[in-house]
Parts: sequence; structure tokens; C-alpha cells
Amino acid sequence: MHYQFKRPDTATSLRLALADDAFYQTLQQAANNNPVLLEAYLDYSMQEAERYGILELASPETVGAAIWSLPLDSEQNTNKSAEKNAFIEYHLGHQAFTTYKAIVKHMDAQANGIVEADDWYLSILGVNPNQQGSGQGKTLLKQALKDADQANKACFLETFTPKNMSFYAQLGFIAVHQAFEPTAGKHYWIMRRLPQGVKI
Repeated sequence: MHYQFKRPDTATSLRLALADDAFYQTLQQAANNNPVLLEAYLDYSMQEAERYGILELASPETVGAAIWSLPLDSEQNTNKSAEKNAFIEYHLGHQAFTTYKAIVKHMDAQANGIVEADDWYLSILGVNPNQQGSGQGKTLLKQALKDADQANKACFLETFTPKNMSFYAQLGFIAVHQAFEPTAGKHYWIMRRLPQGVKI
């Protein structure tokens, strides 16, 4: 089950940045606790964003990335979902696929009625721990947030990591919902950002 990486070093930085996040911890555990398989998932997510959303890379790009999902039409959404499901089951294994589906199903249900169908979704933001505190995270989000404001679109994210919430609050995200995710066994927060006219 060999996976062809496109950005292996960036995927490693993302894995290290997300080490405290219960979603990624649980997914890695389900994938035979193999960090390389989690990095394959993160690399795939970057390629998926290039096809269907927005991918912003740090400078240098190996340091980290921001991955956005944008609203799609029904055919694109079906294709994206089918491709991702097939990737996870084949490369990470059936247990990881079952775990992923359970978490996403629960989180989608929690988001229903809290976020809008045309919201932009910040799926992943990660900066290598060695570079955190250097402003890279804010830089990675600056252009997409500007574009969302210009398009008059709200944005949202989900985080299992409370210590990250103050960072997102500085960019205009507000915690709008807290929930318990049973598969990961942890609480998480939905944060949403309405279109803004301020510079960041």
C-alpha cells in the first residue's frame, strides 16, 4: 500500500504541529499507530485542497500549511468524498476508515444548523513546532481570510485544542459550539468568523 508523497516534509511538519489534536491522535492510532500513514493522510489533504479548495504553504513550504475546503456543487462534493474515502481505506486501512467515518459523521451532525452550507472551512492549519510563534500561522491564513471577506463568506473551523482558540480569536473567529466527540473521547469547539472589513 505504497503512497506517493508530493510534499513529505510539509506533511511531517503538519503531523508534528497536530500532535496534541485528538482527531489526528485517534486517526493515527487506528492506522496501526503509524505516523507515516498519518503523514500520507496529511499529504493527500494538501493535494485535495489543490483540487477542490485552497492550499496555502508556508515559506519555506516545508514549515507548514493551511488547508481550506470550499463549497462545491453536488457532483464535485460526491467525487471529493468518494476519492477521500477510497484513499483512507486503501492506504490507512479499514479500521482507520471506520474511525474516520464515525468522527466525521458525528461532527457533521453537530455543525448542522450552526454553520452555513456556503461557509469556507479551515480544515487544517499547522506550523512545525520549531517555527511556531514566528507569525507563520497568521501569514498562512491572511490571504484566504481576505478573499473570504471580499466574497462576503463566513469561515469556520473545529479544534480539539483549547490553547489554539485565543490565536483564532485574534483573527475574528468566535467559539459558537462545544461538543463531545465519542470516538476520540474528547471535547472540541466549533469557531466561526463572519465576513469582516478589518485588515489582519
